Amino acid sequence: MSRSGVLSTAWERLRSLLLKETLVGADANGNKYYRFMEKDLSGQLVERRRVRVPGNDLLYDPKTVPAEWRSWLARTRQEPPTEDDMARCAAEQPAAQPVGHTACMSLLLQGTCRMMVMIW
Repeated sequence: MSRSGVLSTAWERLRSLLLKETLVGADANGNKYYRFMEKDLSGQLVERRRVRVPGNDLLYDPKTVPAEWRSWLARTRQEPPTEDDMARCAAEQPAAQPVGHTACMSLLLQGTCRMMVMIW
């Protein structure tokens, strides 16, 4: 393990000890999901939930968080999703169709796309 890897691992362990975070799961994108208890303004202990993304948190893209985990973070789901939940949802989603130059132009001409930003 490299020096930066050792420091990163040590920092993560120290951070979870201080915040008393509990790792509840991870997804295929490398995101890790935690829960911890914290006092609110009235002094009552409340559960907090958070996601740690791999790499730089400033470049976080919410699209990398699967819908099942987003619902857990937003408290619309009480328990974190299981591996079976994730596999079932991945199987239910249709495969993404590649969009080529002519397909994009036809969508624009039909008026079904309001704005499209593409990097060529």
